[in-house]
Amino acid sequence: MKLPVTVKGSGNRQQILFSINLKDLTHMAKLTKKSTSGTSFHDTTIICTANQLIAMIGKPQYAVNDAEDKINLLEFSAAHIQIYNMPSFMWDCQTNSGKVFTIYDWNEYRVLDLNEKIKWHIGGFSFMDTMEAKNELIGQLVKINLENA
Repeated sequence: MKLPVTVKGSGNRQQILFSINLKDLTHMAKLTKKSTSGTSFHDTTIICTANQLIAMIGKPQYAVNDAEDKINLLEFSAAHIQIYNMPSFMWDCQTNSGKVFTIYDWNEYRVLDLNEKIKWHIGGFSFMDTMEAKNELIGQLVKINLENA
């Protein structure tokens, strides 16, 4: 069974259509230790909860849920966070094909409820890399929802 997914881009980006083969949800995003330096935001987001992201890919490498800055982080000092305007939660990940990307909350400026759906930014080296990441994340969300149904 295939689940069709429609993704609307912003600005001059065209709508992208793709489908997820529910029988083959083995192409999953995962945490990485590869460098994500140089990745950036390409108008790709996903709406889900922090707990869903944790269930899909594991605990964030960086987390500070204190409403003090644009993002919420643990492994950095408060001064480091303020200097670099870092998110509250951030995951360094890679797609099944090895493309690195990041997932992070942006401009929340508040303590997040881990079960609250918010818009997470997906950063990567290109728009297509971030869409590949989003496709894998959506597949993982579908799998989690099917398992919990």
